[in-house]
Amino acid sequence: RLREAQKRVAGRDPARREWRAHARLQTAGLPVPRPLAWGEGRRGEAFVVTERLRGRPLADELAEANQAPLLRRRLVALCDTLKALHDAGLAHGDLHLGNRWWGPDGVWLLDVGHIRPIHHPKDHDRDRAQLELSLARSLPHARAVEMLRSLWGASSDLDAARIDFLRDYQRGRARRRVRVGCDWERVQVGRARGLRDHRFPQARLEDALESCSRTRRESRRDGRVVIHRLPARNGAPALVVKRVEAGRAGRALADRLRGSAAARAFRAGQRRRLVDEGCAPPLAYLDETRMGIPIRSWLVLESVGREDLDRHRPASAEHAAETGRALGHWLAGQHAAGLGHRDLKGSNLRITPEPDGTEATRLGEARPRFFLLDLEDLTGPAPIPIEARLTALSQLNASLPDEAFDDRARLAALEAYAARLPFDEPLERVARRIIEKSRARAHRWTGGTADSATGEARKRTSEP
Repeated sequence: RLREAQKRVAGRDPARREWRAHARLQTAGLPVPRPLAWGEGRRGEAFVVTERLRGRPLADELAEANQAPLLRRRLVALCDTLKALHDAGLAHGDLHLGNRWWGPDGVWLLDVGHIRPIHHPKDHDRDRAQLELSLARSLPHARAVEMLRSLWGASSDLDAARIDFLRDYQRGRARRRVRVGCDWERVQVGRARGLRDHRFPQARLEDALESCSRTRRESRRDGRVVIHRLPARNGAPALVVKRVEAGRAGRALADRLRGSAAARAFRAGQRRRLVDEGCAPPLAYLDETRMGIPIRSWLVLESVGREDLDRHRPASAEHAAETGRALGHWLAGQHAAGLGHRDLKGSNLRITPEPDGTEATRLGEARPRFFLLDLEDLTGPAPIPIEARLTALSQLNASLPDEAFDDRARLAALEAYAARLPFDEPLERVARRIIEKSRARAHRWTGGTADSATGEARKRTSEP
């Protein structure tokens, strides 16, 4: 109450800011509802009255634009409105689809109380980055974001602004949401204790743990990691339960300080999901401790994708090349947004080879979808150096077997990646460095015909 009283005394209360912004934008000829009145009620509540607009929320209009040309026209109108605002020397400051309205004359601005003068060109890019995130989270397909980027063009400045905005957004949302009492609740099953997402009932958690004894198990890392896959049931999604033994005393002591593998994965995944939905949703974790030291932990995830990428076998060489291009484009988008993974291998990536519905196909998004696993290794949002990008590409390349993706598919992936996120050196040299790093890992890829791939990369680089 004291803070709001201070704002009123200083003339910076939300209602007065909203009124002034509406009047200023109306005078400048920008598309905002005509302001009619503002004031305070008897109890001190503030209000602003504006002209009522015909039309509907822009988010609804975009969600129902199920043809690519129609979606593009809507996005062009959105960009025109944003450009008019920026040309007037103003930044919106709170730009998301909820603050946009689709009317007979195009896109209108709403909730303009955070409008401020532009003092630096980065203010333009911050508005755009905020709008991109809203678009990505509001629509079930990625085509809209790609169209939007094509309209104003990709640039390193915009990528840097996107990383800065995602970092600030994640920090603010995490402070308010991902903590006990908001999105998280404490949970105990037997002697194990941990946290769960408040939308994941404890009864479902207990049932999932009990069902593990009746399902086939997958063992990894010499049996230290055991994975159970539970089918969907009664309308609830399929689940994955990952049990991790601490193992050596040194690792158990380290987990006492940094948290168990399940705890780290739960927290990192919950934070990542605030800004990106390209990872498996973590639902709960439990730790069993001895003298305060975690000796065993369980992580419960919502099942995503159809299969691990290193087990995916494309139907043909052309299909493999298409999958490679989609993978390169997706990974470049992750890195451009500052979102990384310290162990990016095929077994930590899930793939849905085909779009789930007809809407994506109509919008020209007939490409696979990818989801990250091993959430404790998620990083960002933060700028990713070129050397770290090359390491991630080599990790992925080395983990995919020869029989799954030939040299053509791997080169297609690298070209798609570089088209979205260029390197500072020729593609042929980049390919050679990735090959050297991949061979050093001595994983599933033998690299027997890699020289032909670098020769093809050299040839394509030299072509006009």
